[in-house]
Amino acid sequence: QIWKDKYYTLLIVVSFVTFSIYQLNNATFTYDIFLKVTPSKQISSSQQNSQYLGLASIIGLSTPQASSGNEFEMYKTIIVSRIVSNALALDKQFIENYSKEEDFDFPKDLLEKKFINIEDESWRSFLKSLLGLPSHTKRITLEDLVHEKITSKISVSTDKTSNITTINFKSVNPDFGKKLLKKVHEIADNELRKRSLKRTKDYISFLNGQLLKTTKQDQRLSLISTLAEQQRSMMIASSDLSYAADLFGNLYQSNSPTEPRIRNIILVYFSIGFFSGLFISILKYF
Repeated sequence: QIWKDKYYTLLIVVSFVTFSIYQLNNATFTYDIFLKVTPSKQISSSQQNSQYLGLASIIGLSTPQASSGNEFEMYKTIIVSRIVSNALALDKQFIENYSKEEDFDFPKDLLEKKFINIEDESWRSFLKSLLGLPSHTKRITLEDLVHEKITSKISVSTDKTSNITTINFKSVNPDFGKKLLKKVHEIADNELRKRSLKRTKDYISFLNGQLLKTTKQDQRLSLISTLAEQQRSMMIASSDLSYAADLFGNLYQSNSPTEPRIRNIILVYFSIGFFSGLFISILKYF
């Protein structure tokens, strides 16, 4: 009996496939953008301790040494954090470029104000009104929207064998996507650089104060050695080179759009149409 309805089933399949083609023609295709980084060699090289650092630690006058591993892990955390979102939101020129290149319009009121209040018009709000429950407006800032549309979409993964970290972002415009990832990398790296500079300056100020008070020769030597290490750390953080993460090669993109996948979309709609036709044919004889 099902075979008798083969043309009926075929019509349904053709209809679904045609609809899938329509969907694909109106879909927004995105490319994968990749940025590979490794822990900075600058921080690693600054870990070499002088002969007096051990003594300084014993007498309680040494300062914490930066850890390249910890700094790099913090870098990977900042990449997808609201620290980056806030920095991007403050750059109005970037927001305008993003709207143009990625085909997404930020609310004009949000660009002019610090936040906007939006009424919840979802089914949840309707259900709450039916049940007599209170419904609240949503307070949205530009940082919230940037985090939702950009920062939270960035993925970070590390190869355990090579220790190379890959940062990935999907972009409608691959050229702009590369600029965006590079900007995100610079924001995260510079954030750690600023923190290190502030911390190191505080350490240097403390050590200079201790030098003025200390008269014992061995303690002065350890203080001077520790001070030299902190000055070296400040020099590294003050340079124009990458601080926590070094670029491993150039940014690159996928050769063709990766989402949505044309083959997968057509197969899904074909399967839905085919099984829908079979299901309807079976129901006709019950």
